[in-house]
Amino acid sequence: MPGVTAPAWLRRQPSGPSGPPPSAEAIDAFKAVVDAENFPAALSAHADLMKHLNMSPGPFHEFYPKFRSAIRDHLPFRYKEIFKIFDTKAKQKCYQGIPCEKQRVLVVGGGPMGFR
Repeated sequence: MPGVTAPAWLRRQPSGPSGPPPSAEAIDAFKAVVDAENFPAALSAHADLMKHLNMSPGPFHEFYPKFRSAIRDHLPFRYKEIFKIFDTKAKQKCYQGIPCEKQRVLVVGGGPMGFR
């Protein structure tokens, strides 16, 4: 979108090591989240992923950059591609500041990777 600037934490950073590589169990848990065929499987894999990364979900603008840098650069190419979708979504206005603040929401359906 023209005129929309990405927040500082999402702007392209110079390439380099993103920190210590996560455990093999964390990589496998991320793959399980992406490949899950139903919500309970995705939820269970997500809980395992958070445990192996020693992270807990929090406000989007605090959690996502840490999560992204902890795992993205250590994944096989196929699994890195999902971060392009996440980054595109993160640039949307509704994810800046407090998502959906002062908005009423009706959830009609949800997928294994989250509500749409």
